[in-house]
Amino acid sequence: MRFRGIMAVMGRAGVLVFCLLAACASRKELNLLEREKLQFRAENERIRAEDLEDRYEQQKRKADALSKELLAMEQDRDRLYGEYDVLRGEAVRLERDVKVAGERREGLGKALADAKAEAARLQAELDAERKAIAELEEQLRAAEAKRAALVSTGQPAAE
Repeated sequence: MRFRGIMAVMGRAGVLVFCLLAACASRKELNLLEREKLQFRAENERIRAEDLEDRYEQQKRKADALSKELLAMEQDRDRLYGEYDVLRGEAVRLERDVKVAGERREGLGKALADAKAEAARLQAELDAERKAIAELEEQLRAAEAKRAALVSTGQPAAE
């Protein structure tokens, strides 16, 4: 014999007991058994609902914690992106400054080379002028010596 519901749990002996009870019991007592069965099911459903609620609350707390962690990570990411943008701007500025400094150094190097060349040219001119002055001084001394010699001999100075 195969039975469904509560009969399957009880087995043959339980069916026999149940039949005996049914034969001996009044309709009111059968309702009590049915009522207890319904109360048992309701209690099981209530326990299952509480378990589901507990699991839901745990999952909700876990999701809330993960949401907070995600929000914190997003804020860190945004902060780091801001710092990255600032540093990237600083790097671009420094690269531009290096380029300008290199161009300026090249310009100053050229100006220095030009100044050295000009100084060398001026030194050469100065040396030529000193040489010319030395020659003129030599000629002046020679002329003064000649004049002094002429004056000492008493001869008239002829140009």
